[in-house]
Amino acid sequence: MPATVDLDGPAVDAVFDTVPGPDNLGGVWGFGGISAEPDGSAIYTAVGNSWVTDPVTGELFDAAGYGDSVVRLTAGLVPVSSDRPATIPTAGDYDFGAAPVLFQPDGCPPLAAANNKDGLLYVWNRDDLAAGPILAEGIGTVSAPFVGAPSWSPRRQMLFDGSAAIVRNGTNLGDGVTAYTVGADCTFDRVWSTVTGIGTQPPPLVLGDVLFADGGYAGGYKALDATTGAVLFSFETKAATFAGPAAAGNLVLTADFDGVVRAFGPSYLGAGSTTVLSYP
Repeated sequence: MPATVDLDGPAVDAVFDTVPGPDNLGGVWGFGGISAEPDGSAIYTAVGNSWVTDPVTGELFDAAGYGDSVVRLTAGLVPVSSDRPATIPTAGDYDFGAAPVLFQPDGCPPLAAANNKDGLLYVWNRDDLAAGPILAEGIGTVSAPFVGAPSWSPRRQMLFDGSAAIVRNGTNLGDGVTAYTVGADCTFDRVWSTVTGIGTQPPPLVLGDVLFADGGYAGGYKALDATTGAVLFSFETKAATFAGPAAAGNLVLTADFDGVVRAFGPSYLGAGSTTVLSYP
């Protein structure tokens, strides 16, 4: 349940109940939290499934309220627009990751993209969410929930999505990153796919011409050429890697399930040297 907090108080200033009533789920969760328009005029979230009993059938109904929807709200958490794609079943655990990525390709309206556990990548015109997605493409992993958010490169005019199933000649090779270019007519074209691990993976980190990706259940990290998807660097870990990588100055900070925090310096593209910090 999103809430705004007055930092001068502090006190809860506003609350958005995604599915009205107690114990009805509709959680806002995932790697990214919420997203905001650059000018602060609106915020966006993607909502998990509800947990409401249908009064007619007596069965659980997962689309009550804003369950399984992408929602645009004012800064005061008043919903002004939303969409629940018709392709998402109304029963079953079909969540969105919490934060749609906001981006605007050259010559296109402002867009929003999010992944759903139904395995589809969705893209909307965020000036008209209610019109439904302009792209709904099944690329998600079948081995784990498809809930990591995509990443956008304004420099490359490319969208990158992790946790994608990488299939060659009908054989699933694993999971990783799929990249799209956006054309002048605002259409999306897949240009490469590279295996980086297995299962749910956090959003890949765009670093200029390089993409840094976690391996999910398989552990490890890979740096990819953002244009071609070629693997530039690979680092193995014994534990799973689900924490989203973060850039801090000239370092990339990561963490794995063994409690090891790693800081990769610029030389990781070459010799692969790292500074490794153990915590605790």
